[in-house]
Amino acid sequence: MFPHVYDLLDDVEASDFPLLYPYTYILKQLVDFVDKLSDKKLHLPIAFFLHRKEIFSLNYMHLLKTTISCYERYMNQPIVLLIDEEIIFSYDSSDDIKYFFYKNESYLKQHTANISRPTLLQYGLLSWLVFPVQTTINDRLALIFISYPYHDDENYFITCLIETIILIIQEKYREQFLTLEIEQLSERERQVFFLLLKGYSNKEIAEELILSEHTIKNHINNIFQKLDVKRRSHLIAKFKHLL
Repeated sequence: MFPHVYDLLDDVEASDFPLLYPYTYILKQLVDFVDKLSDKKLHLPIAFFLHRKEIFSLNYMHLLKTTISCYERYMNQPIVLLIDEEIIFSYDSSDDIKYFFYKNESYLKQHTANISRPTLLQYGLLSWLVFPVQTTINDRLALIFISYPYHDDENYFITCLIETIILIIQEKYREQFLTLEIEQLSERERQVFFLLLKGYSNKEIAEELILSEHTIKNHINNIFQKLDVKRRSHLIAKFKHLL
């Protein structure tokens, strides 16, 4: 029996959680999605979730594989992702499914290259419903292949799966977005911003930049507004990769 994700989050302040542990936050949302359809809580099927330090270090590929593994088990249908020309299988994918996709990789990519809506793809005896997943990251496109036919009641699962995949992809490129956010700051605001990251107080920043504390406070308010944070702890958590 594997621990439910909520059992791992007892000592994390709710408002800080998405900033401190973004991948795990997405995983929690995945659990929330599936819990809506079940009277019992989902227990994660992957062994490396057993330890807190491992779930907090969950990487991009493991999270994608875990996501489709969870949905496969609830839908009882094979699911395959195609992201950046890479084929991604769940941890439960059969050798037959892997063989089919690797053998027909060129055909599958050619016939799904320009789809903009769910498309039924038939090849031999197999049928797949292909869902395009459009993200806001440089027009990055992912494709979700789900074995067809499936029951109409499972459409909600598919909607949730698409939302989760979008979250994961966008989180991977989150640092690129954060860099763009910083670029909107003025030169003086950037100076104040980096001193805030180092833990300087308003008084210390004023002394460092030879400005009044009132001016520093105005700069900080502008920085918080532009970077969409409400307090210093959020700022540091959001941009800790710059430290």
